[in-house]
Amino acid sequence: MSKYDVSVVPAQPGYAVLFLFKPDYREPVIAWLIDGFGNVAPMTAAGKHPQYSDNDDEALLYPDGMVRYGCEYYPNEPAWRGRARYLMMKKAA
Repeated sequence: MSKYDVSVVPAQPGYAVLFLFKPDYREPVIAWLIDGFGNVAPMTAAGKHPQYSDNDDEALLYPDGMVRYGCEYYPNEPAWRGRARYLMMKKAA
């Protein structure tokens, strides 16, 4: 497999992309994109979402309620939202 090859794997139910500035909105993950380097990104009906960047306002919700934001894990959505807002305010200051 070259670095340009991409595999698409169907997602199990319960995964969703969360948006920091849209608290009542989430996009269900329908598939996972895996590139030739082994990087995995969630795919929703709206398209691919870069998952491993702390600069984004997006996070991944797991079926058990845990949230991944960049390389950090949070026990639930409210914990992620509080920490992400704090980090963005700190960055803006």
